[in-house]
Amino acid sequence: MAVNTNKLKEDNRLTECMSRFLLRFLILPFLILFFFSSPLLLTRGNPIPSDYNYGTIPLASNYDNSVYFKSEVIIFRFTSSRVFINANYTFANGNSSSVGLNILLPFVISGSKETNPLLLESLLLDGLPVDYVWKTIQIPSISTYGDFQALELFVYFDGEEEHTVNIHYNRDYQDGAGTFTSNTAEYNFRYCVGTALTWNHNIDSADFEFWIPKSICNDINSDRYFDTFEEEDKFFVGNLKYSDWLPEEEFITIWWTDTVLITGMQQIFLLFGMGIIGALVGTGGLIYFLKRKF
Repeated sequence: MAVNTNKLKEDNRLTECMSRFLLRFLILPFLILFFFSSPLLLTRGNPIPSDYNYGTIPLASNYDNSVYFKSEVIIFRFTSSRVFINANYTFANGNSSSVGLNILLPFVISGSKETNPLLLESLLLDGLPVDYVWKTIQIPSISTYGDFQALELFVYFDGEEEHTVNIHYNRDYQDGAGTFTSNTAEYNFRYCVGTALTWNHNIDSADFEFWIPKSICNDINSDRYFDTFEEEDKFFVGNLKYSDWLPEEEFITIWWTDTVLITGMQQIFLLFGMGIIGALVGTGGLIYFLKRKF
């Protein structure tokens, strides 16, 4: 039987064209998947924070008695979007009489847009679990920030007795996304200390420790914010220490920046452009295939 050489060549060209067409569509999803899963896009496109997410500070619901807020030791560990807080607050009875007291640990909620608000991991009194209830309150010393959501627990003090409340929780402290015009991600954390004024008593000692991953910190003005500042293997660690302290400011604020190669908005434009290019390549391949076949 005679072989039709022209027909065979035409079939080979159609097969080659079809292979190229399929190859383009097989490669394109992998390229898109690579950009979506790239650590650069997911972890370095850091959001820009808002100023409404604050931490907690103890507040007495009835502070006209012998109990006072004696000391606090708080450790803050940051990720790119959440802060993990382990706080110890010590309270003391200043005379020999026994007294029971409701103590509030308030969290600001007015105007909050958090999609993942505070997550309470544990609340302990002298190392043991303790009962508590949630309440919505107003704080006169910082009333401009509206309502607070507060944990309320009851603590009984014998004469000259001390108790330590430990709270371990994490929460969002970022909001929004990186700007299109800047390749600098800005981090801003504010911790509310102004409520300490309601105790009408100086705090004997306060120790704040901030653990900031080097992976999200390119520049920080350590001299401005911290009493001591050290570099660990993967973290910058800053300390603020106070003694015989009554806060004059409402917040302790720290901020730092990180250089990012691509911002959130740039990611969107990049993926959009890739989609257009992929569509054009695919359409062109299909047209070429149909044109050659028919």
